[in-house]
Amino acid sequence: MLTVEAKSQLVCCRQMLAPLVVEQQRLPTTLATSRPRIEVHTAWLRQERDEMDREFAPPDPREFGPMLATTLIAELPELGHLNRKQIAAL
Repeated sequence: MLTVEAKSQLVCCRQMLAPLVVEQQRLPTTLATSRPRIEVHTAWLRQERDEMDREFAPPDPREFGPMLATTLIAELPELGHLNRKQIAAL
């Protein structure tokens, strides 16, 4: 079962990534006068993302990271109830 804290962290990570993607897509079409503000905001969002990644970094890179495990548990409650072909079909 996924803890409330883990769900909250997952939601926080997703909420941080969404505006980063929007800002990166908007940057090429932005007026030169607005570009520095967007670049500052994008840099801050990247820094926050990197800090969150470090929090979830696995101690052994061969292991599944906690972020992946948390995401799979949150998004695939069927895990443990379906076979691998059924999970792959999802």
